[in-house]
Amino acid sequence: VSDFAKTLSGASSTLRRALMRSLAVEHFAEFCEDLVAVFHETAPCVDGHLPEYIPALLDVDPDAFCFAVCTVDGQQFSYGDTDAEFCLEAVVQPLLYCLAVEDIGKARIDAHIGREPSGSAFNAFTLNKEKKPHNPMINTGGIVLCSLLRPDETPAEHFSFVQNGLRELSGDAKVSFNQPTYLSKREHADRN
Repeated sequence: VSDFAKTLSGASSTLRRALMRSLAVEHFAEFCEDLVAVFHETAPCVDGHLPEYIPALLDVDPDAFCFAVCTVDGQQFSYGDTDAEFCLEAVVQPLLYCLAVEDIGKARIDAHIGREPSGSAFNAFTLNKEKKPHNPMINTGGIVLCSLLRPDETPAEHFSFVQNGLRELSGDAKVSFNQPTYLSKREHADRN
């Protein structure tokens, strides 16, 4: 028993929690089966459309569909077209928020960005009564959030900080810059 206890003390946190039955999602396999069922229920939904205001994105496969989950204690699962590369677009907002909380703290973010829904479109340039973007998940909030991150660094240093932070937050997945999409957005999407 003491040898097992010594082995367990050196085990990874996830393994230790699994053996002690104290994982955040104890029945993770069943949880994942439920997610796969939801995936198959929602996959036939084709109500959306590609953004015509960003011409480079019109070449994206609209049928590519996947999801990934990672629990707070490291259990991971992904399903669907997980090898397909895609532009993060607005999906990056929660990741940028996490990066900013780690880098500058929530208090500094809250001093410049609100925390309430705007009631407007994601790309509307609106501010709340305190003259702040309504929240960090809409375009104005995301723009201000990025401006708060390492403002004294050069653009190259700033870009590397954000790119490396996103890579780390995504479990060391490939995070790159898509020049054609950037140029297309710069030319056609003045609210991004």
